[in-house]
Amino acid sequence: MSSSLFKSCCVFLTVLALSEALKCHQCKGSDEMPSAISSIMTNLNANNVTMCDSDCTAESFCLKVASIYTSTVGGKTYHHTTYTKTCSALTVITPYGSNETKITSGVCYQGTPGGKTGDPVTGTTQWCFCNSDYCNGVDARTGGVISVVLSVIALLASY
Repeated sequence: MSSSLFKSCCVFLTVLALSEALKCHQCKGSDEMPSAISSIMTNLNANNVTMCDSDCTAESFCLKVASIYTSTVGGKTYHHTTYTKTCSALTVITPYGSNETKITSGVCYQGTPGGKTGDPVTGTTQWCFCNSDYCNGVDARTGGVISVVLSVIALLASY
């Protein structure tokens, strides 16, 4: 195969990989929680630990909405987070105490700070947006791997 044909194929495959729709995790779940607050979180239905095994396709952003609970038991403060991961078509958001703003990838926006959600628990919400494949998961490094590999191959082939 000629060098120019190989380079052309690599460029085409890179463009193809970049033109695919944004892929995001879609699920609900929670982080593991300290046993000291397990019964409190169960009463609030905030105790489900779930692995993400579903995807969705987004036009704008992947989204992770985190509900962050704080509870004090026996003089010790505990934190527990539940989340929803999904696709979002939103392009603007109104964070708590702010004006409507254009959403920026890689930024988390503060939702309404929680009052008491149940004695002795308080909560708050964060809306985190990103725009690379599966960036709303644990490991954001997987997004764009194919395009990086193909770009490196095309670069090496030019020498």
